[in-house]
Amino acid sequence: MATQPTQLEVLEALNTLYIEKSTNGNQRREASKWLAKYQKMSIAWQISDNILRMDAPIEMKVFSAQTFRQKIEFDLLSDLPGSNDKVQLRDNLVDLCNNYRSVRSINTQLCIALADLAIQMPEWSNPVDYMIETFGKSAETLSVLLEFLYVLPEELAYNTKINLEPAEFKEKTQSLIEMNATKVLSLLFSFLQMPDQTDNGVTLSTLSSWIRTGNLSFETIEQFSLINLAFESLKVPQTFDTCAEMVSELIWTSTKNGKNEKMIQAIYPHLIGLGSFLKENVEDPDIVRGICRIFVDAAEAYSELIVNHLEAFQGILEGLLLCSSNEDIEIVKITRNSWYLLAEELSGPEKLEIRNQFLPVYRALVDITIKHMRYPNDFDGFSSQEKDDFRDFRHDMGDVLKDCIRILGEDATLPVPYNLLANAFESARSGNGTIVWQDIEAPLFSLRTMSSSVSLTESTYIPRIMEMLPNLPPHPRIKYAAILVIGRYSLWSNNNPSMLSFQLDFVSNGFQAGENDTNMAAARTFKDLCKNCNKHLVNYLAQLHPFYTQTMLTVQPADQRDMSEAVSHLLAAVPRENLGEALSLFVSPTVTTIHNCLNTAPDRPTMVKLKASIEELATLVQFIDSVVPPEEPHPLVQYMEQIWPVIEQLFTSYGHEARIAESICRLFRYFLETTKLHSQSILSSLVTLMMGSFQQTKLSCYIWMCTKCIKIFGTEEQYQNSLGQLVEQLTSIVMQMNQEAVATSEEPDLGILIRFNLY
Repeated sequence: MATQPTQLEVLEALNTLYIEKSTNGNQRREASKWLAKYQKMSIAWQISDNILRMDAPIEMKVFSAQTFRQKIEFDLLSDLPGSNDKVQLRDNLVDLCNNYRSVRSINTQLCIALADLAIQMPEWSNPVDYMIETFGKSAETLSVLLEFLYVLPEELAYNTKINLEPAEFKEKTQSLIEMNATKVLSLLFSFLQMPDQTDNGVTLSTLSSWIRTGNLSFETIEQFSLINLAFESLKVPQTFDTCAEMVSELIWTSTKNGKNEKMIQAIYPHLIGLGSFLKENVEDPDIVRGICRIFVDAAEAYSELIVNHLEAFQGILEGLLLCSSNEDIEIVKITRNSWYLLAEELSGPEKLEIRNQFLPVYRALVDITIKHMRYPNDFDGFSSQEKDDFRDFRHDMGDVLKDCIRILGEDATLPVPYNLLANAFESARSGNGTIVWQDIEAPLFSLRTMSSSVSLTESTYIPRIMEMLPNLPPHPRIKYAAILVIGRYSLWSNNNPSMLSFQLDFVSNGFQAGENDTNMAAARTFKDLCKNCNKHLVNYLAQLHPFYTQTMLTVQPADQRDMSEAVSHLLAAVPRENLGEALSLFVSPTVTTIHNCLNTAPDRPTMVKLKASIEELATLVQFIDSVVPPEEPHPLVQYMEQIWPVIEQLFTSYGHEARIAESICRLFRYFLETTKLHSQSILSSLVTLMMGSFQQTKLSCYIWMCTKCIKIFGTEEQYQNSLGQLVEQLTSIVMQMNQEAVATSEEPDLGILIRFNLY
């Protein structure tokens, strides 16, 4: 903006941004940028004042009031260094506040501007007295005074844009808030007693704002009976929300700068009574939410006191349990952090004796939490967003359950889901009653969430639960949940291998259900079992081969990767002398598929199948970490040498296809990371293929693959000459690419070359 904008230009820009309906997004963005520059200029003071004093749309006036606020925050001292300038600005703002006392959106911005001016204007000796004198004598202007008194402590406490040092903020807080607290509270209480003041919400909000700063002493709070006022006003529907917020502020104020025991003792009896108030208003979600917010704040603020004096503060936990048992999941969510903080306070061997006092509370919480994990009966009628929200909520409840097991231990926690399953199992066996799948799935899900907290040596409940799983009702969601339980306890199964045989049977039967979700659960669990129990399952390799090959034909691509990864973990446990045979058994079918694709017309289905097969091959070799002495050949390298003609044909036929080239490079990345220096026998051939493909295609994945070779072999003296030549060749090719880009006025990309040369 080269010249000073005129008022007309500002009005036109505001019209484009806020008023004119025919403007497009680009025009509004340009207008917004132009106005942002205008707000930084000194002329903005006068133009904003003019707009607020003329007939203009409210959007333009709100923007002008916001401009005053922004100018005072950032430009006050630079634009208006003189005292007279600031006094004139104050008087203008006071006059404007009076003009717009009935327009809340404008009045709020002007009061914030005045508060920020008061903080930065030493010449204004006592802004609070000034505003009380100006606006406190008439009911018509009280809205301005209350708004100013509301925003003043907020700006002092939270506005970091004002350029003052911390010591200056502290001094201003003392002079503006602490020294005026008694006067302001007296005034606000007098407003509450006014017979025509039918709506006390604004006055109470202002009280809450002064409490929130934490700068009111308990003596002041006690003098004006703020605690009684806040709790008593909860019973008035019109002021409930404001007073619920005020109560929370009082709770946190009692813990600032150390715990104020007298204030906490004054607050606590009122908290006890809120339990009954909550039960009486259980049908009102707004009241329930507000009361639960109070109990949560009390539990978090007083967590240390609750831990050390449970008998004295038992009422807070009882209230928190009431909130946790509510049917509204949004209300239950807000209690989660309270239980976490309490569990943190109770953790550690030195807290064992204290922890025992909390066992009844946490036993009740386990029952409540598992109940919340239950899918609603009408879940299938939920929208997609509602389903996602409920699934997220279940995981939140899983975190609460982990906190429970930290306090109770597995011996006291596991009986709850076990008994629920045992009762369902008995009902299913005897045929008594109707089996509802939600009643079985919930305890199964709870077992999944607490798996990381259950010891690998647990021998009382987990074995019984595992034996129970195959006999549960054959509902798809029950089967899905039961299969995932086995996967989550795969480390436990590694420590208890006698269970593995029937677990494998149960998981493999999951693929026969024909359900995508069940297939996914079975593939994931199969991977977990093979990863964590491979030393035991390697003996089942021959039996698993037909299962693997058959299953790969029926599951989704993501499940195929889990299956291939599972086999890779199994191959990692095969003794070195048997690895070659195992590779032929599991890997050769995939290589045969690749070979068949290479000899088929290169249509889209063929290329999709080829890429999937290369990815499968890459996954199969990814985790084979057999330890082979340097002087002995690596079975995987020997196998790669056998299939090298297929690899060469793969580079020749499809090395120019970007997606397939990326899969090829991923395959050799895993191969080199697995075999390392053992792969030297094919290094020269591999580098030749990659260099030829890169020279032909200029695909960056080949450079990335060459860097992997350099990373593995670059420190070996016998390879430094050949790898040096590789660097020179690649550098020459990339430089030529960049020269061609410059010649065609394209932007050269040196990033790949720079990263390459760093190796």
